[in-house]
Amino acid sequence: YEYSRDARLLPACWRTENDGCRAHFHSSIEIVYVTHGELKATLNGIPYFVRAGQLLIVPSYTIHAYETERSSGSLILIFPLDFVSSCKPLLMKKTFASYILDDPVVQQELLHTIESVERLLAEDVSPCGKLTVKGYLYVLLGLLIERVGLADQIDNAMTAKAQEVLLYLQEHCLEPLTLEAAAQH
Repeated sequence: YEYSRDARLLPACWRTENDGCRAHFHSSIEIVYVTHGELKATLNGIPYFVRAGQLLIVPSYTIHAYETERSSGSLILIFPLDFVSSCKPLLMKKTFASYILDDPVVQQELLHTIESVERLLAEDVSPCGKLTVKGYLYVLLGLLIERVGLADQIDNAMTAKAQEVLLYLQEHCLEPLTLEAAAQH
């Protein structure tokens, strides 16, 4: 569980070369646009190979890891659901129908949207800038929902239990923690 990611109130966006990270999860949505090469992503134990021009969508609480076997470049955007609050109720009940978007029709529009967020976040984000970032994220989510679609979450009980455990740990992290007390809760 990546607590530091969930503690962030603002989106984060950066570029990376030959990405690799261990399995982790968080409540934020993670979007990875592969700019060149191929990135191997493992989501909930299933491997996906994301090539240049494709976009990977990692929904909230999805266990994911990345590795580059040869070479890759990526543009990564992570944002908390609270930042796009009017979409939160929908995205807590539904998930994206596919994790990979390979649609040349919207490729340039998606890339422009993510790069615009990257540029705005690199600057000192004023209250007006935050609204602009939020607007771009709503456009991004709208395009993704339109092109990929949404599906019912199969593991709502598991996600709810994971959230409950994480909230418990977060609320009681300064207290002595025992397996018995956590299990009792």
